Amino acid sequence: MPPRSLSLPGLAFLFTTATGWGVAWVVFKIILFEWPPLFARGMAGVTAACLLAATSVAMGQSLAVPSGARFRLAVAAFVNVFVWMGFASLSLQWLTVTEATLITFTMPLWASLIAWPALGERPSWMSASALAMGFSGIALLVAGPGLSLEGPHLPAMLLPLTAAVLFALGSVMARTPLPLPPIASVAWQTGLGCLPMVVIALIFERQQIGPLSLKGLGAMAYMTLIPMAVCYLSWFAALRRLPASTAALGMLLVPIVGTTGAALVLGEPLGPRQILAFALVISGVALGLRARA
Repeated sequence: MPPRSLSLPGLAFLFTTATGWGVAWVVFKIILFEWPPLFARGMAGVTAACLLAATSVAMGQSLAVPSGARFRLAVAAFVNVFVWMGFASLSLQWLTVTEATLITFTMPLWASLIAWPALGERPSWMSASALAMGFSGIALLVAGPGLSLEGPHLPAMLLPLTAAVLFALGSVMARTPLPLPPIASVAWQTGLGCLPMVVIALIFERQQIGPLSLKGLGAMAYMTLIPMAVCYLSWFAALRRLPASTAALGMLLVPIVGTTGAALVLGEPLGPRQILAFALVISGVALGLRARA
């Protein structure tokens, strides 16, 4: 199959996806003023999964899961949704959007490290440089003057870090895609990964769940419809029209949009230290993606 070339519609779909996912970090931070993280993320995900399943059926895609793929589907739902979305959502109770997104989006760096012992893929000089840049940025972020070993801030960084490492582990070990149509696969993973969040939330977060304001309802509507439904559809549309390396690099717009939006809307700090850490991590991840491509 000849390599895909760049196309204007593909770039438009990619921009739509990255912007929608980037804004979602800011919107979810707004939801946390009214609802606890696991319940908010879980409810948005379960609703979005139903919408994606209906879309899949309307497009003539089967939702049937082959018996041999059910365990892999459960593992993918756990790593890609329950851990990835759940841990990142929990971390936003203590971390800024800049901190959470930068740590979470280090998964390509961890994938390079994991692929060495797991698959025998020795890092090239480019990969090693990417690792050095990315982890230097994280170290700069962690070494900020506002962090304390006694408070919840620094331990909270383990949540997105764990999400990034496990997501990278899943991407390295899952060498073949699930035998499901793309939208059906996302619907199953989102539903299976988010339903346990709702159950856990009803047990441990129940006292914090109350009626939403109009602002909260609008934020929940965005979280359900845009990042967890529309953006997945535009992502698949982008993948059909663009090289995989271009699509992967385009996803670096997500933390850029999220960080900028958080500074403008939420007033989160974005000083020289955060900007330098941001530049190091994003440059390292971009270089790492380039090396793997």
